[in-house]
Amino acid sequence: MHRHPLNGPHALRCARMAWLVSGLLALALLAPLAVAASGPGSALAQEDTLTVVLQNGASYSGNEDTYISEWDATANYGKYYFLQTTAEGKQRPLIRFTLTGLPAGSAIISATLSLWVDERRVSSEQEGQDIAIYAVKRLWAVNQATWDQAAQDAPWGVRGCDSLITDRAATATDTQRILQAKRWYDFDVTALAQQWWANPRDNQGMLLVGSSTTFSLFKIASADYWFPQYHPKLTVRYALPTPTATATATPTWTATPTTTATATATATPTETGTPTATWTPTDTPTVTPTDTPSPTPTWTATPTETHTVTPTATVTQTPTTTPTATPGGARVHGVVYEDRNRNATYDRNERPMAGMVVRLDIDEVGGNGAAAYRTAVADAEGRYAMDDIAPNRYILSVVFPQEYRSSGIRQATLFLSAGDIRQVDFGLWYRLRHLPLILRGP
Repeated sequence: MHRHPLNGPHALRCARMAWLVSGLLALALLAPLAVAASGPGSALAQEDTLTVVLQNGASYSGNEDTYISEWDATANYGKYYFLQTTAEGKQRPLIRFTLTGLPAGSAIISATLSLWVDERRVSSEQEGQDIAIYAVKRLWAVNQATWDQAAQDAPWGVRGCDSLITDRAATATDTQRILQAKRWYDFDVTALAQQWWANPRDNQGMLLVGSSTTFSLFKIASADYWFPQYHPKLTVRYALPTPTATATATPTWTATPTTTATATATATPTETGTPTATWTPTDTPTVTPTDTPSPTPTWTATPTETHTVTPTATVTQTPTTTPTATPGGARVHGVVYEDRNRNATYDRNERPMAGMVVRLDIDEVGGNGAAAYRTAVADAEGRYAMDDIAPNRYILSVVFPQEYRSSGIRQATLFLSAGDIRQVDFGLWYRLRHLPLILRGP
């Protein structure tokens, strides 16, 4: 008796083989879709980093600073244009940044403090200063901090913010050697920024302590400096919060293994019962893999678009906080003041000297003493300024009454190029004339 090839054990094996091939084909079609939903999205979240620059200006005002001076222990310099640091830590800047502009849950990767050194006074050209940065532990008020106290009626544990228990950390976060003026210096403050981001209450800023073998004075542009592009800045590089947990739910909901389970359950009872069921499994697997992948790519596109939009808005803020402006000519400015303690530094309790004349002469070898190239008169706050100065070599000097003497420099030689900005302050002290002592008899 001749048997039909579709009947009997051979037909059953063929049917099972058809089911196996169909199942493998369905898995092959769905696997790339599942990878697309979970793989690329999480990789982008882990590898992509953004940068924000915090610098006082049009869109940020969270930086405040001052410096404290052992030479004038009760003076506050919260509104001064410079942060001064001297040898042996006699003058120490305090700087604090509020961390803003970072999305919640971000991870800080690195943080760099950049300071513009505007002027230096050293005993030799090779002399510099090692500037160490320490974390401050105690709350201090920018317009009240002095060498003696962190805030009004709140003295430091040790004068000069020097207690290693209550005032500052014992170990420096970073130390850099500064040698030149008119340039930026960078300090690695990653560990401090990470601590402030994790615990905002710990953010009491930084203390800068300088050291050198001989006398040196460096003036750093403060948050109140005339030109905002030279204000202190904190550059923070960070990673966005990883949305991996949320994105994983999408491929799980698609239920990729459900297709395999359905096909297996249908095939087993059908083939066991009657040989006629041979036609039933042939149609079922054909329809199932065709319909299942259709909705899957629609859900995959959703998390991908979310990652693309988020970093674009944040990065746009970076160039906004770092404006650059280069004037056509050079600029020279400064303050004329009465230096009562003769330390060549404009202290808070010292009087500006209005009406003093500052001269700018072209330095020509064999010159005939012609009229000054430019003059300026100090205003009520002792300030003077000269703008749009042509590139050349000049001698800057101050004219003052004979009863005064200069406590620092009386004149300075300047090599000016286009775009240069130089500050020269003149300190004067009143020379008291000694009168003869007249003794009268009885």
